[in-house]
Amino acid sequence: RASLQTCANHAPHKQQPDTGRPYTHTRTRNTMTKTIQPPMIGFGTFNSFQDDEKVAEAVREAIRIGYRHFDCAHMYKNEKAIGKAFRDAIAAGEVTRERLYICSKLSCEDMAPEDVEPACRKTLEDLGLDY
Repeated sequence: RASLQTCANHAPHKQQPDTGRPYTHTRTRNTMTKTIQPPMIGFGTFNSFQDDEKVAEAVREAIRIGYRHFDCAHMYKNEKAIGKAFRDAIAAGEVTRERLYICSKLSCEDMAPEDVEPACRKTLEDLGLDY
């Protein structure tokens, strides 16, 4: 099992471009990897009205005004529309994929170990993302 150690006492740290907060580094086995802290404020994509077009419009507007953290879930049944909004914003030059922090949730019915990876891949497919 790999042990994780946060390098909290190593200064100076470079700052993240969107947040101005320092990057953190996580040590996994013998490899150093850069991890980015999510933006402090996220944009939720739950829509009780099930209107995918309105959710997509809201996501595009959120990107235009500066949101970079988006909270999604397969159970909301709107990830395809949200993914299109992400792709449209990227194509329009409003944001780059690297600047977006996108998270989703695993449904309770997908918690069996053999179901986790297929569920995550389905979310990535629905959102139209590589990562």
